[in-house]
Amino acid sequence: MVSLRSSLLAVLVVVALAKPALSHSDDFATDDDAPLFEFFAKVTAAKSVPPINRNTTAFFAASVANGTVTWELEVFHVQNLTMAHIHLGNSVTNGPIIVGLLPLGEPVNAFDGSIPPMFKHPRTGLRLAFNGTFTADDFVGPFAGLEMDDLISSFYTEEVYVNIHTVRHPAGAARGQVNANPDV
Repeated sequence: MVSLRSSLLAVLVVVALAKPALSHSDDFATDDDAPLFEFFAKVTAAKSVPPINRNTTAFFAASVANGTVTWELEVFHVQNLTMAHIHLGNSVTNGPIIVGLLPLGEPVNAFDGSIPPMFKHPRTGLRLAFNGTFTADDFVGPFAGLEMDDLISSFYTEEVYVNIHTVRHPAGAARGQVNANPDV
């Protein structure tokens, strides 16, 4: 009789301990603030179309969570930076702006015109760092009205690139395809 009581007690303890884990199994490994996707771009003057003989480089990193892209852009060895965007296009074509990155704080529709906004005072430095966020509501040009999933798909297929612009190179001083590999 003691062994039956001990066995029953052991089963009750196991069930009591397992119940919270079982009742929250649908929440397994979820964190509303954790990024669901991460993307990167190594931006160089040599990747510009056509290539430019400058030592300007940049690194772009973005994470996507809850429909919002949080991004960082570090630009190195730049003279007179005027603006930065994400453009639609493969590695050998120049394409239209789909998201404005710099200057920060501009209205979305400002990036949808023939002359996008620029810094009032171009930026120069050995290392300049910027960060911001955007959602699908900030898409312009051929991405206007599309969903965040469309941009994520374009990141995976390297159909979009980050382009930084300067006074000397208004069409683009350096660029790099956005992808899911931080080493590319």
